[in-house]
Amino acid sequence: FLKGSGKRAISKDTFVATCKRQLGDGPREVVIKFMQKKDHWEREHKARNNENFTLDPKYVVSALPKIPSQSDIAGAVERGDGGLGIIVEKYLEGNNPGLYALVMDAADRNLQQILFQEQPKIGAVRDMLRQVFEAVQHLHEQNL
Repeated sequence: FLKGSGKRAISKDTFVATCKRQLGDGPREVVIKFMQKKDHWEREHKARNNENFTLDPKYVVSALPKIPSQSDIAGAVERGDGGLGIIVEKYLEGNNPGLYALVMDAADRNLQQILFQEQPKIGAVRDMLRQVFEAVQHLHEQNL
C-alpha cells in the first residue's frame, strides 16, 4: 500500500488500523495540518480553542478535540509511525512536515480541485474571492 525505499512499507490494513486507533472508527476523512514551529501551532491552537474568540464555522474549520497529545504526535512523526515516514519520503521528498499538528475534518473538495475540475467562470471566481475576504474580515473582527 505505502512503499518507501528499503524495508519501510506498511499494508493498507495496518495504515487503516492506525488511523482508527488514533481518530476513531467511522467514515471520517480528516486533514492533518503539520507545523514546524511550536509558536505557530500554539497561536493557531489557542485561537481555535479560546473561549474569548467566537470563530464562525462558516469561515474557520474546527480542530477535532479527540486526537493524540502533541507529544504523541511529535513522537510519531520522529519515528515515522503509521506510515508517516513513508509519506515524508515519498510525497514530501524527505522534508520534515513538522512536529506539531492540528487535525480537522476534511472538506469535500479543495481550491485546486475547483480550479482544474470545475473550471469556474470569472463570476464564480469573484464570488470565491468575496468569501475569502469575508473570512479574513471575520478573523480581523476577532483580533486574529
